[in-house]
Amino acid sequence: MHTGARYVLLALGLIISLHYILTLTHEPYSRLTSLSNIKDKIIPPSSPSRPATHPGSPNIPRRHIRN
Repeated sequence: MHTGARYVLLALGLIISLHYILTLTHEPYSRLTSLSNIKDKIIPPSSPSRPATHPGSPNIPRRHIRN
């Protein structure tokens, strides 16, 4: 194996090892690099549809407003 290839494999192994250790020991890093978090950044989660609200009132659904 060539010397350059050894250094590339060594660097890759070091990065993967450091990532694994940080994932196990630091909760914020673990949440930040989780696949579900990364997926939610790329494809936002679908939110349930909210009922229409009256424009002048704070989040009161229209069906509860009497005319």
